Amino acid sequence: IMIFICSLLFADNTPNKTAQTGPYKAKTTPELIDSLEKELSIAKEDTNKVNILTDIAFNKRNNKPDECIKLGEQALALSEKLTWQKGKAKSLRILGVGNLSKSKKDIALLFFEQSLKISEEINDKQQISSSLGNIGTVYHSLSNYPKALEYYEKALKIAEEIGDKAVIGNNLNNIGYIYSDLSNYPKALEYYEKALKRKEEIGNKSSIGNTLRNIGTVYANLSKYPKALEYYEKAFKIAENIGDKQGISSNLGNMGIVYESLSNYPKALEFHEKALKINEEIGNKAGIGNNLGSIGIVYKKLSNYPKALEYQEKALKINEEIGNKSSIGINLCNIGVVYSSLTNYPKALEYYEKALKIAENIGDKSSIGVNLCNVGEIYVHLSKYPKALEYYEKALKIAEDIGEKELKYSLKHNFGSTYLAIAQDTNKVTSDSSKKENLKLALSFTQTALAWFIETKEENEQKQCEEQLSDIYEAMGDYKSALVSFKKAELLKDSIFSQENKKKIANIENQKEIDQKNSELALKAKENELLKQKSENQSLELEKRNQEFTLLNTKQALQKAELDKRNAEIEKRNGEVKLLQKDKDLANLSIKANE
Repeated sequence: IMIFICSLLFADNTPNKTAQTGPYKAKTTPELIDSLEKELSIAKEDTNKVNILTDIAFNKRNNKPDECIKLGEQALALSEKLTWQKGKAKSLRILGVGNLSKSKKDIALLFFEQSLKISEEINDKQQISSSLGNIGTVYHSLSNYPKALEYYEKALKIAEEIGDKAVIGNNLNNIGYIYSDLSNYPKALEYYEKALKRKEEIGNKSSIGNTLRNIGTVYANLSKYPKALEYYEKAFKIAENIGDKQGISSNLGNMGIVYESLSNYPKALEFHEKALKINEEIGNKAGIGNNLGSIGIVYKKLSNYPKALEYQEKALKINEEIGNKSSIGINLCNIGVVYSSLTNYPKALEYYEKALKIAENIGDKSSIGVNLCNVGEIYVHLSKYPKALEYYEKALKIAEDIGEKELKYSLKHNFGSTYLAIAQDTNKVTSDSSKKENLKLALSFTQTALAWFIETKEENEQKQCEEQLSDIYEAMGDYKSALVSFKKAELLKDSIFSQENKKKIANIENQKEIDQKNSELALKAKENELLKQKSENQSLELEKRNQEFTLLNTKQALQKAELDKRNAEIEKRNGEVKLLQKDKDLANLSIKANE
């Protein structure tokens, strides 16, 4: 039975307006909004005001999507008043962005298409490229990867025609996202590296950091954790250098996910909590929601279910405040996972159904399929088999529609386990013929699933299918086939155990490599501290010598002053002596005259 645990991806695909060529202190989003609002308060009713309105709106898209939409409407009204078509196209794109943040994807798509139409009419190729990229993002969010690729490639082609390296880099990055979502990691790396090259050419450090982070995520998905950390640290260092606190928090969160993958849960919590603290400082509510959800997932893995629920509920509250429906669905799903782990199936069902409803509202077919599967699983636990089969049927249809083969064949396995459960449930089966029919269906579904898992070399799923086949054959009275399947399952178990050990060893080696790298960084930091201390000591010594020199000069000055004083006194006394001698001589002359 499939249990879906939703994961969080830290990535920013925001196009940057200007290239940065040197270190600078990046404004936080609230600071930037404050600065723009001051400009808006004195702006005239002209095209510049349209640009200010759309800039403020864009920066409010994540935390305040309703305000983003309101500002976009004001910009559109002013553009129409000025009959400024470029402003209309830009305003429509902002309205699309705001609705996309609220997961109103159909409405967002309409706005982006209107923006594209106007941009084509005025032949503004930069806006055409941007609108095509926006449409690609909507299809990407709907898990329609072929359509998303089509629009990203169109946007890339136009950006290349006009030589806009920033937009070229962003679209190469977007295509990398698609291949990453499709688990085609070599292709994802190829596009990310092309994007990185373009971004390095224009020196946009923030954008460079985003792509480095994406490359790190690919390596994390490939379980190459030291390599993932290497790229996350590069991205982290850039974010630190330019004062990009949101970038710092994103990279800390990603490092937390790496440590979580290595089962180093204390370290994972440490990094997620650091990321959370920064997002709280800058008021990034979307980031706060992500961090709280990530912490909840770690506590779930630690089987600390009260803490897991506490953090998922906190994350849910934040995401409800900002109206981020996609993230709300993730939180609801994860709360359902916790209740399912606690065998509180009615409560798990309640949350899975809420998550399913949101996925249906925003048109996310992949999430719809997974949540239908989750609901079906709960009905199996509650022995409500017809309901379980109903939900599995719906999920299977969606999996086939969007081409998600892994979900499709996992559902086939689920069908098999459900029909086996019906056959073995004496309260549900009233005749031998009914039991045989259910066992026959169980056998057919399980064999179909097994064939695909053999083709895809997924040994754990093969083992589960073989174990299920053994139980089916035993229930059929075919003990020979049951033994064959049982032995195959045992062989697979040994192989998996061996692979798990290899994986554990690899994780230990990865952890050793990471620890060694951390030790090297700590040693370097210590060396830097010693150099700093040495420099401070040298400064103190120099200051001491300067003080001694000043004191010596002061003493010498005092001694000179004292000597001058004494000399003056001697001169005075000599003068007095000479005066007395003169008086004496005069007295002697007077005596002689009287004689």
